[in-house]
Formats: sequence, structure tokens, C-alpha cells
Amino acid sequence: MIIPTLSSPHDYVGLYVFDFGGHVAVGYTAEEIGVLQRAPAYGECNAYQIHSVDEQGRIALKGVGDLDLSSDHAIIFAHRTPQDADSTYDGLTDSADAEPVGAVVRMERAYHERCSPEHVVVLSYKAHTMFAVSDWLRRIDFNGGSHVLAGTEELELYRETVAKPEKSTYLRTCVDVTSRTADAVLASVDQRVQR
Repeated sequence: MIIPTLSSPHDYVGLYVFDFGGHVAVGYTAEEIGVLQRAPAYGECNAYQIHSVDEQGRIALKGVGDLDLSSDHAIIFAHRTPQDADSTYDGLTDSADAEPVGAVVRMERAYHERCSPEHVVVLSYKAHTMFAVSDWLRRIDFNGGSHVLAGTEELELYRETVAKPEKSTYLRTCVDVTSRTADAVLASVDQRVQR
């Protein structure tokens, strides 16, 4: 499989590659991969998520089956003091402004009484974008809080416990994450770079 040359490969982390058999196209969203997987002509083809890109621009892929587009995931950074949590919140905001994330990420700062320590910063995002989020955290050399929790269950407990965060925002993203219509996706299958 030969992936087309990309001018800014880091911008594609979290997006998808689709191997049509005769050619490969890169730059699909998860929803667009779902369209291709449901199309009878492409149901047997293979999809891969762009997991990471190294300093030389080499792309690491992870094969995907049928995508779960509904599950949410989170990373929770717990801190002993509200000042430390605020510092993390501000630092992640600044980092995303300087080097945008390859996924849609909502960030919240809250007091979470069922977490120890209880001053938390929560990054929540769709589970299928977790590689883009973890790659971004690695690239910005982020070290986390006093305690780090992750997963769907941790997010559910947080949402059950915290009625309203003290502050929240969406981190700046680097990719066009707006999915096209099914007709537009199917009409562009011959384009090797989708975005």
C-alpha cells in the first residue's frame, strides 16, 4: 500500500486511509469511512486510522474494523490544588493554540468530589479519535497531573458527579473535521488526498 505524499502529514493524525484495492485515498473522517464501509462496492476494502507521524513524516497506521462513532472517551488529569489544575487548563489551551489537536476535544476544569485528588482537567472526545489526542499530548510533551485517569467509564463517572464545570472550552483543532455527505464521499473516491 502506497500512501500519497502529504504536504503536512501531522495534520492528518486521527483521520483515515482507505485502501480501495487499486488505489489508496487519505484524509477521510470516521463518518466518511462509515459511508464507504456501508457501500456495497467497497464493503470488503480496508480502512486504517493515522495513528501518528514521526519527525521524518513517516505515517503509522492502525487497522480499523467497523467504527464505533458514538462512544466518548476521556483523559482526566487530577491535581491536589485548584491552582495546579488551572495551570494545566491554561497550558493545554496555549499548547493547542500553538500546535492544534487533530481531533475535536472539549476541555473542562472542575471539582470532582469522587476523584482523588479532586481538582481535575478533563479532555473528552470521540473514542475513535484517541490516537490523535494521545499523539498531540506526546508532541507537546505534556506530563499530566498528580494522577491521570482515562476511559469511557471514568468519563461516565465524571459526568454523573459533576453537574457543571467551573470552565470549559474546545481546544483548537488542525483538521477539517466536518464530514461530507454520503454522495460527496462516494463521488470523490478517485481523489487520492481527500482534504
